Amino acid sequence: MSFRCWSLVLGRITPKSYEQLGIPDRSKLMPDINTDPTSSNIYGISERILLTWLNYCYSNYREQVWVHREQSNMPSGRWIVNFDIDLVDSIVLGTVLGAYCPFLIEPHLQRMYVHPTTGEQYLQNALIIVSCLLQLGLEYDVQALDITRADPICMCLLVCYLYEHLPEYLSKGTIQFGGILHEPSTSQVKITNPSTQTLIYSMNIVGRDADEFQLVKGNTLSIPAKTSLLINIQSKNKRLRPIEAVLLLYGKRTSTYPGSAMVFYLQGSIQTITAKKTHRIEAPLYKITKSTIEVTNPFDQNGVFQVAIVNSSENTQEMKNPLATSIDENKKDTVEELFQNLKKTKKRTNQNHEADCFFIEQTSIELKAHETKHFEVQYIATTAKRREALLVFMNETIGEFLFLIEGIPKKPEAFPVSSDKAMKFDLKKAKIEKLRFKAVVGVTNVFDIDIPVRNSQRHNALVAVRWQGMSERERQKQTLLGLTNQLPEPSKKSFHPYSRLPEFKVQSSSSNNFSIPTSLSFPLEELSVKLPIRFQADKTGIYSTKISLSCGDDIRDFEIEIHCITQSDNDKQTAILHIRTSVFTPVQQNIPIANGTEDNWNMTATFSGNKAFFGPKTFRVEAKSVYQYPLTFHPQIEDDKFQAQMIISNADTGFTQTYNLRGKADRGPPIGHLQLESKVGSTTTHSINISNKKAKRTAYYVTCNLPFVQGPPYVCVSPKKSARYQFEICPPKRGTYKGVVVFQPGPWPIKDIDSDGDEIPPLEPDDPADFQYSLWFTVDINVQAPDAQTTVDLTAPCL
Repeated sequence: MSFRCWSLVLGRITPKSYEQLGIPDRSKLMPDINTDPTSSNIYGISERILLTWLNYCYSNYREQVWVHREQSNMPSGRWIVNFDIDLVDSIVLGTVLGAYCPFLIEPHLQRMYVHPTTGEQYLQNALIIVSCLLQLGLEYDVQALDITRADPICMCLLVCYLYEHLPEYLSKGTIQFGGILHEPSTSQVKITNPSTQTLIYSMNIVGRDADEFQLVKGNTLSIPAKTSLLINIQSKNKRLRPIEAVLLLYGKRTSTYPGSAMVFYLQGSIQTITAKKTHRIEAPLYKITKSTIEVTNPFDQNGVFQVAIVNSSENTQEMKNPLATSIDENKKDTVEELFQNLKKTKKRTNQNHEADCFFIEQTSIELKAHETKHFEVQYIATTAKRREALLVFMNETIGEFLFLIEGIPKKPEAFPVSSDKAMKFDLKKAKIEKLRFKAVVGVTNVFDIDIPVRNSQRHNALVAVRWQGMSERERQKQTLLGLTNQLPEPSKKSFHPYSRLPEFKVQSSSSNNFSIPTSLSFPLEELSVKLPIRFQADKTGIYSTKISLSCGDDIRDFEIEIHCITQSDNDKQTAILHIRTSVFTPVQQNIPIANGTEDNWNMTATFSGNKAFFGPKTFRVEAKSVYQYPLTFHPQIEDDKFQAQMIISNADTGFTQTYNLRGKADRGPPIGHLQLESKVGSTTTHSINISNKKAKRTAYYVTCNLPFVQGPPYVCVSPKKSARYQFEICPPKRGTYKGVVVFQPGPWPIKDIDSDGDEIPPLEPDDPADFQYSLWFTVDINVQAPDAQTTVDLTAPCL
């Protein structure tokens, strides 16, 4: 064994092989070897080459293998001078494997004890070395106990085997993958067999992102002699961050000489992103808008997804992947860490970059497989430019999916302006949507609009953007200092950075009847400036124009509305409405109110006078429509002098219209008709049902124009109740009689007496106005001849 080892195996380790040996880094040169056999009385030239190789790898790559360890936890420096004691802790062997096969560091070598003290720790390190050899497909029969026992001959042979085979595991090249997120892409690598024998390879993909790649045609490759084959490798493209893995090919021994091992690095990076789903948010400029997005988990796994949003100034459907530039940096970071670093770098290097406009408060969401939930995004547009952002949902185990959010700024809300000549009722509102003025036909009117120099809408939007970009600690600090509504100096200068006297461009939506300057200067030391507006019209009506002031990203819109009237409109008489109906019979009169403007009107109706007139107190007239106001007249007494006044007011324009209401209530139709049958001399009893619709007790006094109709002089009815009035008829002669029965309200006939015999005044005194109506019935009585009182028999002689 010793003879063969030293003569056959170690004989292959020569200075020439040492010079041709492949090393991981060509910039780190191998030390020279003294080829004099007499330079060492212990080791031969082959053994010294192996020891030199071990020392080279350990001294140059030990910090690289354990780069994630603290400096105090690094393997200590040493000289490797033997094959037993210096290799027993497996640290040197681990460094050699990590130098040639970096893909073994994270899954295996990082778990080794760099300063083992117990037998179990020594054994653990040896087991890791054995597992690395198995993953590499190295056919060398070594056990963990062989390493911990440290037999110098066995370890020398193991080092010799590694010396010959590990250079085969240096990378043959890098295979790049690109594509679109969630759409797999395929690349190919060509493998050539120059030998005269068929070579069989086992293929395996290892590394942190090994699951992101797959071999299309299985894990075994058979290459006939003198031929080449293509290996198809597919990248799943389900991650935004750069991914990398290693394609490992090692030969299977089916003949004398198996194929040499080959290693290819796989790198995938999605450079551009094409959104599968776009969520569009339209909102006024400078307004904080919240929008809800329906989020669906596209994966077959449940998980908690971290959420990040990346603002972009691009306006295309394809966006650059914000993590694509990190392919050569921070390769071991998770996707969450990469997004955090990206945000910090952007904040540090771009102090004057365009302000972000999309924000999120929720940083994580739990989704079951294919579950849909709602997610809220805030949009704050500080410029008139259309913006986009990526909303990324990421899980380091499952994958990522994203939405493209498109923000479309609309015109800002009405800018708060004022004027001394504006209608004063507008000043009572919390929010003035437009300024309204009165003008006279044919007269040139000049109105001065007071415009604040500071755009409070834009200031508040920039403050909100700055607040969203702060950490929780920064927010607490700003709150304690009372600076929550303040902007830093660079942001203040960004309002108008080029001049202390910014000039705004003035535009009007209507040039007819209006004369407005085309530009307006804003002295920053002033609080407000005046914009003069000239107006003249030849006919009455409502004239409006929308005015826009713009200077860079500072845009201010407001609306002017002028009500043009004639000189005599102020003395215009009120309208008079006459309505006639029967008592207790309501009648409705529709009053048309036309709104020819583009705004909705909020109207109110106020009544004074007789309460027989009424209608809705508030109503709304839609823009460009006619509203029919229902005025109702419902008299409760018979009278021809009902009077009231109705004032309809427009809460949005300030105009009012007065109506004088006149009403007349005639006696109503008969409540009912009585058809009675009777006979002469016979007394019959009948009844009539009387209803009291009033909310107070009422006594009805009864009269009838037929003398043979007799009954009580009155009937008392409780409030909102009914009572039966009974009467008798006893006609003296036969025939058909027509008449009426009238029930006339009158004073309450029953007097309340106390214990002393004094009259108690009623709780509800009678009002004579309540007696100005009557209830009546028509009566038809058919009187038949009476029955014969006796029968008289008469006889007489015949003539």
